[in-house]
Amino acid sequence: MAHIFAHPRLLKYLKAGATLSILFWIVSYLSQWSWIAEITVSFSLQHFLANALLVITLLTFRLWKWGMALTLVCAIQVVTLLSWAQTDTTPPSPPQGETLRIFQYNVQYKNQETDRLVDWLRKNHQDLDIVFLVEMRGMSCHKMEALSQVYPHRINDPEKKWFTQTILSKLPIEKHAVNFFDESSHYYSHTRVKTQKGKKIDLYGLHAITPLFPSYTTKRNKHFQEIARDIHNNVSKEKIFVGDFNMTPYSSHFSTLLKASGLKAPPYPLFENTWPSWLPVPGRITLDHCLVSDRLSILKRTIGPDLGSDHLPVITEILVLEEEATESLPVNSGML
Repeated sequence: MAHIFAHPRLLKYLKAGATLSILFWIVSYLSQWSWIAEITVSFSLQHFLANALLVITLLTFRLWKWGMALTLVCAIQVVTLLSWAQTDTTPPSPPQGETLRIFQYNVQYKNQETDRLVDWLRKNHQDLDIVFLVEMRGMSCHKMEALSQVYPHRINDPEKKWFTQTILSKLPIEKHAVNFFDESSHYYSHTRVKTQKGKKIDLYGLHAITPLFPSYTTKRNKHFQEIARDIHNNVSKEKIFVGDFNMTPYSSHFSTLLKASGLKAPPYPLFENTWPSWLPVPGRITLDHCLVSDRLSILKRTIGPDLGSDHLPVITEILVLEEEATESLPVNSGML
């Protein structure tokens, strides 16, 4: 009955919408070569939700062929989304090793509510071992000094506007290096910390360039290639790569990063995303990541509260495996 009373122009618009949605989906598979495709694939979850609503509308108006075609697209999208949303985080039984908890956060250089961050870190410091912050420009040193008693080890990298990094740690820092990329002032950090049981963890940190333009995307990908090569060549067995990657797990470049570095990603539940914080949950995407090597296992990834930035913080609980423990958690390795 809905089809009978529908205006012909409405049916035309529905068909056009279905066509554009299918084209949008096809383009997303070209993210390895296209800047536009890189942007589209970042919103895979939102595209799926829009497609689901459009399928219901098409079937309501008895546009069966269009509805079935878009249903097929939705089915393929679900497989991709769920492949990154594995939730089995059962640790080796019995667990062998020590736990390490990392708090990572893009503070946002315009953030005027950094007191909330300091208060939250002070209140929850017992649950955190390392704090990794980016976009620290504008956050005064005396605010960070307020945390010195609970985080006695601190690294403040050079002021680089959006890309400045700060590391707070309860664990001793054995070394720290700032590695600049050749053609710019952008950099990544390499920090070695020592756990209570004497394990040496190599922590890499990065705030990647935002892919606003094709040239920015190319530069960002080149930076990832360089840091992935550094991580891969590092003979250490315990390696962590953390930061605001400005890239979602659905990008082909993310899978390339995992393969080139030899690191693993945690599960990414569909509605536990980090940016932008001011949008409702279904509108957010994940830009902030924590990757680990084989000798480490991700036990839990939690999204923290809104602390005034456009990003939400991420808390990652990691199991540092003992030498005799060879089993690791089922985390993503970028096979899709």
